[in-house]
Amino acid sequence: MHERDQEVEDYIRSCPSSMTWSEIVQAIRDRFGEARAWSRTRIVEFWNAVRDAHKGRPGKLDRDPEVLHFVEDRLGRMKYEDIADACREHFGDRAPSRSSIHRHHQKARKAGPYRKNGRPR
Repeated sequence: MHERDQEVEDYIRSCPSSMTWSEIVQAIRDRFGEARAWSRTRIVEFWNAVRDAHKGRPGKLDRDPEVLHFVEDRLGRMKYEDIADACREHFGDRAPSRSSIHRHHQKARKAGPYRKNGRPR
């Protein structure tokens, strides 16, 4: 990667989230000149790759490995509500909700060797 690309990337990272894509394009043109300016498409693609914008914020389970292990050890053996209750007893405020446990289980099933109906392929 060229040094000047790194400068543009650093500038994009420093832009406040209140700026629109069009404002960022114009700000880059103003700062670096037309020859070094990036297209809107390139800026959006870079931003999505850096920020992983399509995933959003990591879930509570993804941020706490100890709780994650506790939950995964019980998935398929206990109901979501029972897992959530056990987590509240064991972890207190760190415990995920029943819905959070369900979302995690759905995500894990999609990533694994299962179809939508839960049968192995």
